[in-house]
Amino acid sequence: METPQIDGMQLKYLAYEPLNHLISRIVAVLLAEGSPEKALGEALEADRNAFEALIRPQKSDLGVTLSEIDRHVDHFWRGTRSQLKLSLENPNEGVRAAAEKIWAVFEATPDQTRAKYEVEYGALSALLLKLAAFDEEILEKAYVNHWIQALRDGFNAFKQKQDQKSEAKLETELGQARKARDQMLDRYNAIVARINAIMVLSPDEAHAALVSQINQRIEEHRQSEKAGRRAPKETPA
Repeated sequence: METPQIDGMQLKYLAYEPLNHLISRIVAVLLAEGSPEKALGEALEADRNAFEALIRPQKSDLGVTLSEIDRHVDHFWRGTRSQLKLSLENPNEGVRAAAEKIWAVFEATPDQTRAKYEVEYGALSALLLKLAAFDEEILEKAYVNHWIQALRDGFNAFKQKQDQKSEAKLETELGQARKARDQMLDRYNAIVARINAIMVLSPDEAHAALVSQINQRIEEHRQSEKAGRRAPKETPA
């Protein structure tokens, strides 16, 4: 009969957030009631906490994080498009005419809210430049003046927040995060090696249960990643 072993999945290839999530679930297994490796679980949890603190930016005195601003910008971009579509169906001919002019600009600019920041905000910058050519009266008539102003404000807030961090600071933070990740993974790999060795040399039910539960968490992560690659990006609420 084959000796149960912990899945050899290479966690070092995972992105930071998925890695943090998976390790947190494995820590929960190690710290669970009846676990023979609680001390190792506590050590891994300490490494994970240090790693998490570096990959999740703290809110500054000036406001929210880039990702939070981006969620609002995505909402305003899609909201403007949705309002334009409604205005195109408006029974008032003047509303429809104004909406058609603005819609032509949006139609020529693909929705990039699912793209990387560099692509999305490059496209949005070009879109806002084109929209600046319209008189406020036309925007108001199509019922999108407030939407577009919110989109401009969101764009400016994003760029301001982005400019607050210098390249040197970003590089320093990235280096610290990588160091913390490597330390956490070294700890995890040592735990895996220890448990696998026990299962070969002197297996017991408690460690067999750890192997089974850790493998379950790894497989659930693997399936979640596959499902995520197949599914379209959702707009955060």
